[in-house]
Amino acid sequence: MSVAALRKEWNACLNKYGSIGRCDKTQKELAGAAKSEGADACIDETIALMRCTTGSGKADGCSNQFLAMRECNRATGREIVQEGGAYTVVSTVAGRYTAGANTLTNSTPPQRTL
Repeated sequence: MSVAALRKEWNACLNKYGSIGRCDKTQKELAGAAKSEGADACIDETIALMRCTTGSGKADGCSNQFLAMRECNRATGREIVQEGGAYTVVSTVAGRYTAGANTLTNSTPPQRTL
């Protein structure tokens, strides 16, 4: 099966059961296919986001996980990546951003309060 077909099957399983563990077999097949094709199936990002939104991490808003998932799913590839505690624009796409964009990615969001 292709990576796209396996990813679709894995996503359907996750939607049906809402549990990473119940879809372990499909996940392993997807990881193997992605590795052999040299593709990124966003498995780690999906798992991190699901764990955050269903666990105690959701109190912080899961912003890092959402950003990682968004960047992983870009049709043109990742444009913003996390390096240490800060984000940076990937050098191959820097021309798409204004000159000061890299300094903006290093900012931190305000603390969440009610």
